[in-house]
Amino acid sequence: MRGKLALTLAGTLVLAGCAPRIVLPGTVVAPESAPGERLVGPPVDWRAAGEASDLAALAEAFPDSASVRLRLLAAAHAAGDRQGVADAARWLKAREIALPPGARDAVLAMFGSGEAGALLRDLALATPLATSAVVSTIGPEAQLPEAYLLDRAQGREFVTTVVSRALFTRISARRDEPAPWERIAIPGAGSLSGIALDGARGLLWVGSGVVAQTPDPDTAFRGVIAIDRDTLAERRRVAAPPNITIADIAIAPDGTVYGSDPLGGGLYMAAPQDEVMQALVAPGTFRSPQGIAVRPTGRSLFVSDYRYGFAEVVLGARPHVYRVQTALPVALDGIDGLWLHDNELIAVQNGLSPARIVALRLGEGIANIAGYRLLERAHPDWTEPLGGAMTGSGLYYVGNGAWELYGEGEQSALGTAQPVTQLRRLEVREAGEQSP
Repeated sequence: MRGKLALTLAGTLVLAGCAPRIVLPGTVVAPESAPGERLVGPPVDWRAAGEASDLAALAEAFPDSASVRLRLLAAAHAAGDRQGVADAARWLKAREIALPPGARDAVLAMFGSGEAGALLRDLALATPLATSAVVSTIGPEAQLPEAYLLDRAQGREFVTTVVSRALFTRISARRDEPAPWERIAIPGAGSLSGIALDGARGLLWVGSGVVAQTPDPDTAFRGVIAIDRDTLAERRRVAAPPNITIADIAIAPDGTVYGSDPLGGGLYMAAPQDEVMQALVAPGTFRSPQGIAVRPTGRSLFVSDYRYGFAEVVLGARPHVYRVQTALPVALDGIDGLWLHDNELIAVQNGLSPARIVALRLGEGIANIAGYRLLERAHPDWTEPLGGAMTGSGLYYVGNGAWELYGEGEQSALGTAQPVTQLRRLEVREAGEQSP
């Protein structure tokens, strides 16, 4: 969800207020069986950002966060610490992350143009990699599209919207005669964000909530809503606890729906018979949880924290939250959408500069990334990539998000008309890999 509360790397970075302490059991569960290797140490517990006493503690708790690294650079510059600035800049450069203009100016001012050259070279913009293709579009009637899903079996497309507070659908676009988009009637729906298909039960689920851009927020339903895959009629809705906004969602093999609250920092769930969503991970545990991906076993799930990285939540009577680790030079924060395809997590990192879509290969055990592939980066037609869904080996996603055009509950005072939204497909299989 791009609501992201202005948590961009170019913006001013401010620590969250004190969050409640995470209570975790002291034993490590049996690891998931997964091919690959473990290049890092044993699993480590996730640490709520509010528990960090200072910036050094925050960096220790979240060593793979570009957001934290930018804060370290700013602090080192303010203290006149040349080595600290250089170390932070090299860390970002190794991960092909551009410094925001203010940080570039700070490095230039401290080192001078000649000495700073080695630190800043190639950081302005990494080489674009454009591999996706536009497969459909939707016009300005869909205000602030957030996620795109193709139901290939039914031959239908779906788009969720934040400002329109609507789910749009149409028969899959044909080159000769595209079908018109239709609005599905969902009385009282809030801003719709995440979308996921439960094919086994014939349900299409969407997350519904309230963000700053939501018109008439007092009338908006908060929770998750299920639409019949065949008839497009509403089949079920499960309310979230009061004042909780459900954004990104994922479906477990048993039909349980998981949802993230990017505003309150918690995770919620609804089992098939639940009438109200229950807290899975307490509010304040995460800074801004976004995408969710459930392992095929249903025993754990991954969730991205937009500011600090991402975690694996091992389920059970007392869910245990681990920080996902890697020994690779990759940043693990800035992730919006997150999906599991085979043994890789497909991640839309629109919180990094430049934005990118990557594949993160799971290693042995839990909370371990052992491989990395860049799938797409800095596509010239992007404004920013947003949410979507996996269909087969393709990621279908919104390519030119329009969050910057909207203010509080309506179009911004700039008066800029929303452009036609590009709906894109990205092939995630490696070259030579067979289709399913």
